[in-house]
Amino acid sequence: MRRKELSEEFRDKVVDRHRLGEGYKKISHTLSIPLGTVRSIIKKWKVYGTTETLPRSGRPSKISSWAKRILALELTMRPTASLKELQSSMAEMGENVHESTIARSFANCSRYGRSERRRTLQKTNSDLQSRAEFAEKHLDIEMGKDPRKPRGKMSSYAYFVQTCREEHKKKHPEASVNFSEFSKKCSERWKTMSAKEKGKFEDLAKLDKVRYEREMRSYIPPKGEKKKRFKDPNAPKRPSSAFFIFCADFRPQVKGETPGLSIGDVAKKLGEKWNNLTAEDKVPYEKKAAKLKEKYEKDITAYRNKGKVPVSMPAKAAAPAKDDDDDDDDDEDEDDDDDDDEDDE
Repeated sequence: MRRKELSEEFRDKVVDRHRLGEGYKKISHTLSIPLGTVRSIIKKWKVYGTTETLPRSGRPSKISSWAKRILALELTMRPTASLKELQSSMAEMGENVHESTIARSFANCSRYGRSERRRTLQKTNSDLQSRAEFAEKHLDIEMGKDPRKPRGKMSSYAYFVQTCREEHKKKHPEASVNFSEFSKKCSERWKTMSAKEKGKFEDLAKLDKVRYEREMRSYIPPKGEKKKRFKDPNAPKRPSSAFFIFCADFRPQVKGETPGLSIGDVAKKLGEKWNNLTAEDKVPYEKKAAKLKEKYEKDITAYRNKGKVPVSMPAKAAAPAKDDDDDDDDDEDEDDDDDDDEDDE
């Protein structure tokens, strides 16, 4: 049974006796209260300087507010995660709590765990469709993906991260990896690397790009899927517009005036400058753009005609004529044979 709370006067008596030099046991025996109560009253008085009942919000939470937010985000990203997986993830963040504590924190937010009902799979259309939808949504299974499609090309940074993973796995084979921290460290390390150190990974990326382009040329997509158009690197580039020519001239000036601007802010300022120009000021850029467009049209025409073999009609008509000549020769040979026969007779 819970004891009645001691009054403030009674607690003051405990403090007064302590200040007079009485020991904890003597105060407990004289006032007929437990020794632990005497200790807690005196400790509170030493810390706060009063024996009043101080307000509080309740029992402190075992999981901090920021950890709850991260946990909720992780559950949203991985709805099939188990309590053990969430517990290990919390331990990596420095929050060592029991599985029941994690489950209770979700229950307070009206989010509850789910377990699969143990039953034989009914091979009805609705059951199969629901399972396929779940797999596509949560297990990253791409339905209807062509397995023969070439693997995408990897960038130099992707090769660098792959190398870092292999190194980490060799050094710590059994350690779990916090991917957010790992990717952050990789990014910082990549920024500090020199061009010579990055060269190895850039060479790998170039080789993979050649492999990808070669495989995509021979790849035939299934019906209903459009094949990605291959872009020839030797094809003439489209000409710049008058605005882009203006941007190329004034971009260094804008960056020099305000060096801290982002790419978007620089583009915004260039757009404002272009709009403030008069029609006469825009004429030189429009003339340059027209010349570039004219040159592009000539280049693209020559590029499209390159490699085409012209078909001459007389060449096709010559074949029958040759046959006629052969027939005439055959007829002459036959006539000669007939004359020889007559002479023999």
